[in-house]
Amino acid sequence: MKSERLDFYRTILLERREFALETIERLRAYSPIQEEDLEISKTYSDDFAEQCTDSICKEESFMLLSRELRYLNRIENALKSIEQGIYGMCKYCGHAIAHERLMAVPTTDTCIKCKKSIMSQRH
Repeated sequence: MKSERLDFYRTILLERREFALETIERLRAYSPIQEEDLEISKTYSDDFAEQCTDSICKEESFMLLSRELRYLNRIENALKSIEQGIYGMCKYCGHAIAHERLMAVPTTDTCIKCKKSIMSQRH
């Protein structure tokens, strides 16, 4: 892949990384999850409805944060693949991933043909 095209994708990935980091920071700042929530709590509320609401909020916050952290990891892996000179190459067949697919999912490491094959095997 030409260096101009790689610079283009790097810019997109860096912008998405910045946005993901900001999102993670906001989720952590406003999340009802506290460090002590990561361990089994020994204190319980007397109000069952309050417990359920609190539990649902914490679970939702944890899921959102977890999803964003996974996305950040995919961005970091894509940036590493640019540095390694393998960005835009399918990890399964070794062919170039179409520009349209990289524009839609710049963190992908799989061409659409291989992705469809993988998805059809799951069903």
